[in-house]
Amino acid sequence: MSETMQAIDLLENTIRTMIQKMIILEKENELLGQKVDELKQLVSVQNKDSLLWKDKYHSLVIAKTLQGSSKNTNNVKLTISNLIKEIDTCIAQLNP
Repeated sequence: MSETMQAIDLLENTIRTMIQKMIILEKENELLGQKVDELKQLVSVQNKDSLLWKDKYHSLVIAKTLQGSSKNTNNVKLTISNLIKEIDTCIAQLNP
């Protein structure tokens, strides 16, 4: 009978230990989930910033091209033509 009691005690101790480990792992999992959410928000903000800087760079390139000298007249005309095409495409998308 004492062997049975020892086996039951061992089983109870093992179950308690596993439950404690499970609780610790659940807390750790929750913390990691929060960290993932924070990092996703950070990536989102950085992506928005990246798009903003790309737009600013594109605007700067256009401004520099339009500001160009007589040597770059063809580039200026080509850039203006491309801008007009982009505007026409946008207008076409707005009209049903």
